[in-house]
Amino acid sequence: MLKKIVIQPTGGLCNRLRAIESVLHLLKTTTKTNHITVVWENNHELGASCKSLFETNNKIQVIETMPFTGKNMLNPIQMLKVWNVIAPTEKNYQKSYKFRQVLGKEKGFDKIIYQDEMFKLIDNKFDFNELKKYDSLYIASCFDFEIDYTNKYSMKEETMTFPFSNFIPHHFIQKEIDKINHAFTDYTIGLHIRRTDHVGAIEKSPLSLFIDKMNEEIALNNETNFFLATDDKETEKELIKLFGERIKINQNKAFDRDSEKGVQDAYIDVACLSKTSKIYGSHASSFSQTAAKMGMIPLIICEK
Repeated sequence: MLKKIVIQPTGGLCNRLRAIESVLHLLKTTTKTNHITVVWENNHELGASCKSLFETNNKIQVIETMPFTGKNMLNPIQMLKVWNVIAPTEKNYQKSYKFRQVLGKEKGFDKIIYQDEMFKLIDNKFDFNELKKYDSLYIASCFDFEIDYTNKYSMKEETMTFPFSNFIPHHFIQKEIDKINHAFTDYTIGLHIRRTDHVGAIEKSPLSLFIDKMNEEIALNNETNFFLATDDKETEKELIKLFGERIKINQNKAFDRDSEKGVQDAYIDVACLSKTSKIYGSHASSFSQTAAKMGMIPLIICEK
């Protein structure tokens, strides 16, 4: 029975949220511990600390780290922490899972799953219920996985077991979410249009497909409006030009993901998408998938 559960989520914001959410499922299967440990690295994939996004939660103990690159390599204290990961404690977790692979797998865990192995397990339809038999578990991954148990999610506020309910945004982030949501109606549809660095989404989910779907929705109901979440300013400008006031956005948004504000705005976007009636999303995007799961609403992928 699991006594210690550690997750180092990798990738961008929604990759990390879904990986942590999956490990929280494991927590519900054990009475030996009441929390998980999250090793959150502030790096080029996500330039913000966990504490800049979320309130503290007694189910999630966070260890903030920095990548083993650049000036961090010249810091003797950081170096000492790096070597300590060979025999890790919760205070000494440090650096990326790739570096630990070079040094040798961590001691003190019954089961260790790195990202490459996680991909193979999911591809081979591994039954993740098998992980319950270990006393201690370490996972470094950007993927989510399903653990089957009775009443996995509950929509009752007092139980707080609906998807991603353990992630409580800071009050100033929630304030922005509420301000945007105030403009929503029963006919607000979410749009997540991924661009910039996502080659698959650019190729398979062109803007024209979204525009076609938007026109179809307006033809069905003239009261329809849209909340747009995109990582591309030009896409935002083009849709506002075409659809005017029907387009609702996060005003003054930072579009980068390597700054604290950019990551905070990304969370505002995903949370607002989850409050719409349904989402038209982008090909192979964890952002689209997370927003739909968070709101338990339909997701339609626009792809050719």
